[in-house]
Amino acid sequence: MTRAFFPALAAASAAMLAFAIPATAAPGAYYHAELVQPVDSGRIVAKGLVWNCAGTSCLAANRSPSRAKIVCAAVAKQAGALASFTAGGEALNAEDLTACNAKAR
Repeated sequence: MTRAFFPALAAASAAMLAFAIPATAAPGAYYHAELVQPVDSGRIVAKGLVWNCAGTSCLAANRSPSRAKIVCAAVAKQAGALASFTAGGEALNAEDLTACNAKAR
């Protein structure tokens, strides 16, 4: 009985974890910036974070001690205007995104 219990428990745990991860978030990424135009470089550094970019999507795994609006502005300054910005699964609202884009290059 014990041998059958642990594999079933592991499978159930894996299934619950799969549903707990937001569909829009990449595994391991805390921040997601969607750019208006593709960035020239595949990697940028903004607010002490390394951002990996492909096309118009940029991801950063580590969390900054700065507020999301500050991190967003730093990315916009390096990469250009953003179509959206998400931190920890929470998207910036339109007003904050507009303020962020005021810092765009």
